[in-house]
Amino acid sequence: MKIQAQKIRQTGLTLFHAGRQPSAVQECLLYLLPCLLFFTLYRYISPSALSCAAAFGGLVTGLRLRATREKSIQELIVFFLFFSALSLFVLGFWNLYSIGTLRWYPDTGVYETYSNNPLSDIYFWISGGRPFLTALVFKIFQRDFTAINYCYIIIYLLAVFLLFAAVSRMLNSAHDRMLSVYMLMLLFLNQHTIAFWVTNAMSETLSIALTLLNIALFAYVASSPRNITTALWKGNLLLGGIVVSTILLIGARDTNMYFIPVLVLFYWRYLPQRGQRIFLVLGLLLIFITFNKGADLSGRWEFSLFNTLTRRIIPDEDLRRLFQQRYQLPSDDRIMSCQNVWASYSCPGKKTLETWIRHHGPEAYKHFLITHPLYAFQEWIKAWDEMQEELWTLDFKPSYYADPLIREKKLNPFVFNFPGNISLPLMLAIALTGVLFLAENPLILFCLLHALNQSFIAFHGDAMEVPRHCQQSAMTLKLAAVLCALQLFLDLKDTRKVPNAQ
Repeated sequence: MKIQAQKIRQTGLTLFHAGRQPSAVQECLLYLLPCLLFFTLYRYISPSALSCAAAFGGLVTGLRLRATREKSIQELIVFFLFFSALSLFVLGFWNLYSIGTLRWYPDTGVYETYSNNPLSDIYFWISGGRPFLTALVFKIFQRDFTAINYCYIIIYLLAVFLLFAAVSRMLNSAHDRMLSVYMLMLLFLNQHTIAFWVTNAMSETLSIALTLLNIALFAYVASSPRNITTALWKGNLLLGGIVVSTILLIGARDTNMYFIPVLVLFYWRYLPQRGQRIFLVLGLLLIFITFNKGADLSGRWEFSLFNTLTRRIIPDEDLRRLFQQRYQLPSDDRIMSCQNVWASYSCPGKKTLETWIRHHGPEAYKHFLITHPLYAFQEWIKAWDEMQEELWTLDFKPSYYADPLIREKKLNPFVFNFPGNISLPLMLAIALTGVLFLAENPLILFCLLHALNQSFIAFHGDAMEVPRHCQQSAMTLKLAAVLCALQLFLDLKDTRKVPNAQ
């Protein structure tokens, strides 16, 4: 057994050592899911590329056969389908979204202008008109949208494959790992909410990729605590990776900084050494303080807060009176002309309202939410379905979020919104499962808390484009659902295999 394990490690196929035999249902899924992926993607892949995918599957299966000397025909077919499906996923995704340009939005112009600032200026990194990362990518590629489109696809695929590997490390057998990767491939082909953002000149792709990277890093910590303690360089490298990925995550979108408390909670629980925990917690808190102060100084929150006030506070007479009595909001005759007016438009009272926002807005609104938790919770729950609306064809003047070059490439309904929208009762069931299986799979609760945290912050942070601002949370909510379903299926399968104690 030791010799065999050494050979497997030497070939780099440790994650795909067969282990226990799959159940009948699982074996059926291992045949059906690659077929589903093939029939979903084949029309977007040339015959020569399909041949390359099959050749890759055959090559890696051959290497595995040589490493393990397993000659079961069924096993060979399962592994051939799996490695071929991985190739199909990459080729299909590339052909779907490599359009040679990016869709332009009003915010794109802001990022373009911002990218002209020098890198030596602290304003660029901390307190500029936008978080720095998207502008940095624009600057590196000199605003060449063709190159950025290809870069976005590569970044997205790398993040997805890192997550594949991280989730696989948490499972016991190759068949379980293959099933998890198939489920995740279906999720990250989702066009309803996730995949098509690689064709948009916005911050979504970078935020998606860095969210997945942070999830993958936590999965590695949770699944490999011994590796972190036995090899000092691994532990230090991992801590450095967590710090850098967190900085980049906040650099993609300000709301991501509010996920730091969840990171602190989970890393304090799962990092094996006290010194590592203290170092990382202090580092994350320093990152939060720095970027939170930078965002406050930048004033980039003024636009979002204007939208929230004019759409949610001012139209509600009771809330408006409350803000006037407690927070010095100007009188009706000075601000009512801005009722339901977006910040991008003008109104007679706009300067008055902007002045109040600049001097009192953040403190007043934060204090209001903290002292009125029932209101904050109820409004967030009311918007539960809105936060998961379809983004592919969500009406956005002058057009849709999905670029016209990809709009005809809509996948079949099952894959288009896999695994579907998550209702409130289902979310509660996922939460219960995450708590019950916290020891076996903390990733379920980790992803769910990301979804709840980010959706709450994004919803209350800006009344404009709520579905787009909640895109990340909708993604991790779906990811939590997939991980939950996978955990329940594998637990049921393993339970049925355990003989009666008597």
